[in-house]
Amino acid sequence: SDDPMVIAVDGKWGTGKTVFLKMWMGELRKKKFPVIYFDAFEHDYLPDAFLAIAGQVFSLIEGLDFQDNPKAKKYIERAIEVGKIITRSSRKIAIKAVTLGALSTDDQNKLMEELGKNTSREISDIFDEQIDRIITEQKEQRNSINNFRKALSELPMSIEGDENSCKPLIFIIDELDRCRPTFALEVLERIKHFFSVPNVHFVLGCNLDQLRAAVSSVYGDRIDEITYLQKFIHLSVPISQKQTQNTTHSSKEYVLYIGSKLELNKNHFSESLVKSISNYSTVLNLDFRTIERIMTIASIRLAISG
Repeated sequence: SDDPMVIAVDGKWGTGKTVFLKMWMGELRKKKFPVIYFDAFEHDYLPDAFLAIAGQVFSLIEGLDFQDNPKAKKYIERAIEVGKIITRSSRKIAIKAVTLGALSTDDQNKLMEELGKNTSREISDIFDEQIDRIITEQKEQRNSINNFRKALSELPMSIEGDENSCKPLIFIIDELDRCRPTFALEVLERIKHFFSVPNVHFVLGCNLDQLRAAVSSVYGDRIDEITYLQKFIHLSVPISQKQTQNTTHSSKEYVLYIGSKLELNKNHFSESLVKSISNYSTVLNLDFRTIERIMTIASIRLAISG
């Protein structure tokens, strides 16, 4: 796809999303794709999702010589500019009903001081100055954001080193559904408004049911969660573990694999226990993560009993 894409790998807890994404990342890197893997849950303490995402791109190009790589250097400069804009905006506590809500508390205070010092001036003139300043700042911010987007779209060529065989940057964001609802939705919104550029694609590892719940939590029950998420996600690919001959075989193989790793094959009782767990995992169609926890508990119990 020439257009930027956001693809959701959708699956419930324990269906293997993270394992799949990391293995696929390895395959992409073998084919010389620039890839970023980002655990969103580990970073949802940050004040803004833009800083988290932009920082991951910086980590990817950290090894490049910025002086000899103008595109990498330009990206960093532009990202810092936008980061300053966003953090400045987040520090404004409240915007009240002055000039249609366009002035912050600080601006209102400055305006009142100006009025006190210049009682002879027309109030409308002072408001006009404030509006002119706001419009100018918005134009400067828009230019900074556009410059950042342009620098980001050119970055994959710089990483690859060959503009003729440039491969897109693949940005994998995992564990999105485990984040704070506000941070999870902020990630989606920042991707759309700042990072949706040519040569960059996003893959989200998440449970879409949980993301829909996050939308309701933030915006209320009346919002159409599916329509909201469709604004940000172009395509969803489900991962499931349905009961088929292949998955049955896989469950048994996985039990034996974990059993050997935990050394649960030392006596007849252990072997019988592993066989029982294998049978139950097949009948109950247990996912791999649940199997792993059962096997871990079993190994602890055997260790305690001697």
